Amino acid sequence: MSQVVVFVGQVCNNDCIMCSVSVNKKRVASYEELERRLEKNRKNFDNVSFTGGEPTEHPDIIKLFKKANQLNYEGIKISTNGRRFADPEFTKKLVNLGLGSANVAIHGTKDEHNYIIQKNGYDQAIQGLKNLHENGVYTSVDSVLMKPNIEKLPKIWQQAAEMGVKSISIVELTPYGMEKSKYEKLIIPFVDKKNFFYDNLSCFEKFELVHVTNFVRCILPVSLPRNFHYVSYYTKQNRWSFDGLAAKNTEMLKEKIEVCNKCKYSDECFGFRVKRLDAFGEENIKKMMEIDNFLKE
Repeated sequence: MSQVVVFVGQVCNNDCIMCSVSVNKKRVASYEELERRLEKNRKNFDNVSFTGGEPTEHPDIIKLFKKANQLNYEGIKISTNGRRFADPEFTKKLVNLGLGSANVAIHGTKDEHNYIIQKNGYDQAIQGLKNLHENGVYTSVDSVLMKPNIEKLPKIWQQAAEMGVKSISIVELTPYGMEKSKYEKLIIPFVDKKNFFYDNLSCFEKFELVHVTNFVRCILPVSLPRNFHYVSYYTKQNRWSFDGLAAKNTEMLKEKIEVCNKCKYSDECFGFRVKRLDAFGEENIKKMMEIDNFLKE
């Protein structure tokens, strides 16, 4: 089904270590502006997903859900840090207004998660996840893969599976607005990411869906498990409409190199981020591609 992704504004009350939104440059879209977006997009889209920043921090988030409900969007979704959903009353309000699906960002076990978001939000996120699940909301755990959490993510996924979570999403770290020194402390060499996906195949089997977003295709197993949903920049354009996102900036930061011409998945991949090439070089890529065969026949 068609889905429009509505950015409610760059709402960010803390400078998390992976966040590209400065607290000094936050912008909150007005209710009137977002109302117009909802009305305009309803003509072409069946579903709406609210994201941000953190959409639940928008002062009119309940009014926005009321509006989406009045416009009869068939599906209403939210991407959230989960903290406000630790409040059962807030959770029930949005569920009663049509919330059917929620992606909750949890980036590892307690220490890793709190380190990454630079705030003690882990316990609230877990409680929020429980409240959403208990209210019949289809829940997914979203995690950005980076050095501080690569060894601990399987543990949080195991916990999520035991809680009844049916889907997880693994997102590639993006460098937007991030200082080079900070980015290079967080990113993982290509070979290590490749081994991470192979080492956790049995963990991925616990879920109905495993979304993998914006990874270069050759980082993933050569044959993807049936429950994997690979989303690259190119396929996203076909599935979603990005309301308020400048896609050209995404494309400008990526490029293909000589070895990409030999890859059988080249047509469905966006290439490598320039900053990663600068950090690790092509030799690390060649070592990664020796793990399995991505060459054209």
